[in-house]
Amino acid sequence: MREFRLSVVCSWILVIACSSTSEDDTLNGVDGSASSSSSDSAIPSGDADGSIVVLEDGSTSNADAAIGDAGKDVAPPPKSTAKGLNTTLTCSGIPLSPPVTERWTEKGKDVSVRFGVNHTIGGVGVEFALINNAVPTGIVNVLEPRSAGGAGWQTAYWFIDPGTKRIIVTNQAAGNSTGQWGYNATFSGMAATSWNPLWSDHYHDGPTFADTSIPTSPCNKDGYMFDEGSLTLTSDLLPTAHGDAVSVTNRYWLKSTVSQFWSSWALEQAFYLNRTIANQGNLRVYLRGKKNAWKEGPIKPQADYTVKNGSGSCSGTGCDYGISRELAYGVLVWNIFGLDIGVAINVEQNNGPVHLSVDKLPYCGNANDLDCGNIAWHSYINFVNNYTFPKGEERSYPITYTVGTIDQLEDLGFSIK
Repeated sequence: MREFRLSVVCSWILVIACSSTSEDDTLNGVDGSASSSSSDSAIPSGDADGSIVVLEDGSTSNADAAIGDAGKDVAPPPKSTAKGLNTTLTCSGIPLSPPVTERWTEKGKDVSVRFGVNHTIGGVGVEFALINNAVPTGIVNVLEPRSAGGAGWQTAYWFIDPGTKRIIVTNQAAGNSTGQWGYNATFSGMAATSWNPLWSDHYHDGPTFADTSIPTSPCNKDGYMFDEGSLTLTSDLLPTAHGDAVSVTNRYWLKSTVSQFWSSWALEQAFYLNRTIANQGNLRVYLRGKKNAWKEGPIKPQADYTVKNGSGSCSGTGCDYGISRELAYGVLVWNIFGLDIGVAINVEQNNGPVHLSVDKLPYCGNANDLDCGNIAWHSYINFVNNYTFPKGEERSYPITYTVGTIDQLEDLGFSIK
């Protein structure tokens, strides 16, 4: 992600203890080294491209690749289906809102989901469209695809280097801290068939996120790289007493290119949402604690908000709340052409926090203009201490999004009542 708002996470004690000594810009948590150089911080350029609500007959001029079967997420394979390494790098000419290049639609009884990625920027998700089946041409993309090299729907991770005391941030084979860049991902259906190098997007020149952010990019021949990554998107139908709901699983794979040992390492999956669409669809967020210990909602993040079971605040430029109590799931509800459609995000098995944040100013300078900002749900899948990643090890990090009517989600155990 281009900008993390991690007030809760960053209050934790983050100490890296590695196996060798580092000096200057040399990392000591890996069996190998990486280079780094500094440049001035840059904000992605370009103009907003208008509404993301699309009324159409099912196709789009942005989809220039075949639509494939997303498959079924019955059981994760022991290894990624990716073979070989795709190092094709695009450094310029990526639109502010990258178009869909691969997509799939999963149709439930009352609700359908159309999801799509852009393969030029590592398969970052640029479409998660909710469809009220009573209005099949009313396709509402709730994602924020602008500057998707650091937004959209993607997996990212970060750690602190003990030698330089820097926080190093890596996105999903893409970045936007120096303008958008990305590695091309080869797809079959909705699964990547190639690995991509995972170069850093930026680092913070100190051990906190308040320290200066320095952009990095392989286009400038700087940054850090320790892993390769590949994406697998799957979908399925879930029977309920009220008809089939839909599930979509975003599973990202990492493969270590060097042996690594970090005493603290964190990985998240981010779901960036369009703030204007959130307002038009009356977005409401509901939270439920583990073992039904607590519940909260509705929270409306299109405006300033509070989270009683979290820690954070709002300011003139945005809001950020870390969910400070144990969270089982969140349900995000939009009204789509008269039907409330919920997206349940199950985080009960994760061992990291969730952050609900708003940035009011990434796209233009008026904090009162909803189109200038975005909303983000950050699910931390892993936050580990004293952890080793052997060279060549493959590991995956999935999150499932369950989509349906309020009654269907209730049947599946995701209650907002």
